Amino acid sequence: MKLTNVKIGVAALLCLAGSSCKQEKAMPSATKTDPKLRTNLVCTQQTEQTDYTIYKMTADGYRVGDMAPYYDSSTGKFNIYFLKDIWDDPTNNRHPMYAFTTNNFYSYTATGQIIGSSSATCAQDNAVGAGSVVKSGSTFYFFYSGRNNNYVSCGSKLEGVVRASSTNATSAFTKNTTFPTITVPIGQGYDENDNFRDPYVFQDGTTWNMLLTARKNVSGTWRGVVVRYTSTDLTNWT
Repeated sequence: MKLTNVKIGVAALLCLAGSSCKQEKAMPSATKTDPKLRTNLVCTQQTEQTDYTIYKMTADGYRVGDMAPYYDSSTGKFNIYFLKDIWDDPTNNRHPMYAFTTNNFYSYTATGQIIGSSSATCAQDNAVGAGSVVKSGSTFYFFYSGRNNNYVSCGSKLEGVVRASSTNATSAFTKNTTFPTITVPIGQGYDENDNFRDPYVFQDGTTWNMLLTARKNVSGTWRGVVVRYTSTDLTNWT
C-alpha cells in the first residue's frame, strides 16, 4: 500500500469518528487511481447524543465521568467508581465520587457517596478528580486527584494526589489527612501549574506502582507524559 493511500484512510477514519462526512465532489473513476489526487471530505459536527439508555446516568439525572473499575473478588462484582458531573459551590459538590456495582455490565446498583469534595477553601481536594482503588490486607485504598482552584491564594498546587481508605469498598471512604500529598516535581521540566493527576495504582510483586498523567517540556515543546512512582507501603512514594 502506498503512503498516500494510508494518509487518505487515516484522514477518513478520523473524520468519521468525530463527525458525519460526505464527499465534496465525486471524482471520475478514470482518475481515482492517480496517487497525486485526494478525495476531499467535508465534515460536519454531530449532535451530542442525549439518549442515555445504554450509558448509565445517576438516578437524579447527572452524567458520570472518569470511571475507574475495580473487581471485588469477595462479592464477585465490579465496582465502577466515577465522578458525578456536578459542580455546585453553595452545596460543596465539586465532582464528588460515587460508584455503581454490577456483575453483568447491564444492570447496575448505585452506592452512596464514596468521596466528597472538601469544604475547606485551601484543602487539596476542594474538588475531586479521577483515581483508582487497590486493596492491601483488609483495607481498600483510594488514590485520587485533588484539585484546588484557590491554589494561588492558598500558596499550594492546583493538582495533587491524595488518599482515602475503607474496609468496605462501596461505603464512604475516610480521607487520610496525614498522607503526604504528591505534587508535581519542581525544577524537572514538568508543568508546575497544571496537568498532574489521574493516579493509577497497581502491584507488581512486592512493589506498588503509581502512574500519573502529566505534561513536560521536551525540547521546547509541551508534551503529555506518564510519570511513575513506586512504594512498598502505599504511603511513601518515590
